Amino acid sequence: MMVAQPLPNQRGQTSDSRFSVESTGFYMFSPYIALAAGTRWDEQQGLSHFGTHLSVGNEYLQLDAGYRDHWWSPMQDSALLLSTHAPNSLSVTLSNASPLSPLGLRYELFISELEDLTLSPEMGTQSHNLIGAHLSFQPLTNLNLGMNRVVHLGANNQAVGIGNTVQALLNTDAHSEPSSYALSSVSARYNHGGDLPVSVYTERARSENDDDSANSMSFGVFLPFVTKDIALRAEYVKQDRNWATPTFFQQGYSNDNLAIGHWADQPVEPSELRVTSVNLSWQHAGNRLLNVTLRNVSRHIDTDSGSKNHIQLEASYSFATSHGFYGISLYTGKNSWDQSFTRLSGFYRW
Repeated sequence: MMVAQPLPNQRGQTSDSRFSVESTGFYMFSPYIALAAGTRWDEQQGLSHFGTHLSVGNEYLQLDAGYRDHWWSPMQDSALLLSTHAPNSLSVTLSNASPLSPLGLRYELFISELEDLTLSPEMGTQSHNLIGAHLSFQPLTNLNLGMNRVVHLGANNQAVGIGNTVQALLNTDAHSEPSSYALSSVSARYNHGGDLPVSVYTERARSENDDDSANSMSFGVFLPFVTKDIALRAEYVKQDRNWATPTFFQQGYSNDNLAIGHWADQPVEPSELRVTSVNLSWQHAGNRLLNVTLRNVSRHIDTDSGSKNHIQLEASYSFATSHGFYGISLYTGKNSWDQSFTRLSGFYRW
């Protein structure tokens, strides 16, 4: 039986949607004020917003208010802390577009209001917030280092203010604040040039619960020019069983019941997770692109069920013309419950 499977990193879109329409735009009111707009109407999801925000400031200090994307990871197939798998939430973000100082400093601070969550039975259902801080820099020309921290706030009818926001971001003792839940990570990327350029990157993360903690790690290698037309990427992710499972949020680390972090994470069913992905991109005939991603998802839920492995294939073929981009895409495989899914679609972009 075919099921509706969420598409990886597509802001809540599912495989059973028969059609969708997207539009994006950008307008500069002045050098210091700009409006970006992104909207999608999907048969199953309805109307949603992405990349829609009002920006005020300059290249070193920019304030964004709206449905801005947040992706904090060198990984490309998905991110441990913040990805685009779940629908975007309304947020306010402070960041810089151009790096600061010779070290190439980049920062980002945000606060967002997520969908209402069901807390533990004695707490009921209420709104909650997600806050985050990011800092990255380049100590060497080819080396980039980053630090990230995100915190859930809102359990126990907790009010959100400047004081407890700063305290939550700086507090590394998860046991002292039972109404918050934090995830932290450090990342590194090294780019090597030469005749065969290669990029090697990794991220290590830790989740801090009120009575437990867990680790997650990811590693990737990118070869942009295996040949002049072919690029190859391989990534691996490992998550502990109790990764991102706050005891007071029944839906886990999610927005609209979809994982905020890695797309393969199941917020309502904690498990040890291993994901291996290999991506091949082939540009040929000048204006045609074949993009294929093969994934193996291994999930260990409990000692009785053992490990389950599932293969997923995602592929697209597109070509450019003077009238826009045309293409077809395929997403097929099995999910963690051994349910099959297949989505074959055509698209046009102008």
